[in-house]
Amino acid sequence: MKTDYALGKLTRQRADGTAYWSFCMVWREGQSRKRVSLGTTDRIVAETTAHKVWAGIAKPDKLNTVGDIVDAYLDGLGA
Repeated sequence: MKTDYALGKLTRQRADGTAYWSFCMVWREGQSRKRVSLGTTDRIVAETTAHKVWAGIAKPDKLNTVGDIVDAYLDGLGA
């Protein structure tokens, strides 16, 4: 399944100076790069979370007609 995002590693620094990291998802909107921390260092959890986050981001803004709803449903089935 093709996705429009990739997993990356987001490195941060705590107030005491120690470094830590977590997975993040990265995608492009026009010319800008967007990142969202997934809050985990477990790759499987990160992939699952990224899929759920992307489903929320990539939804159509409005479903105005029954046809829009049916099309969105069929797209979700891979039809």
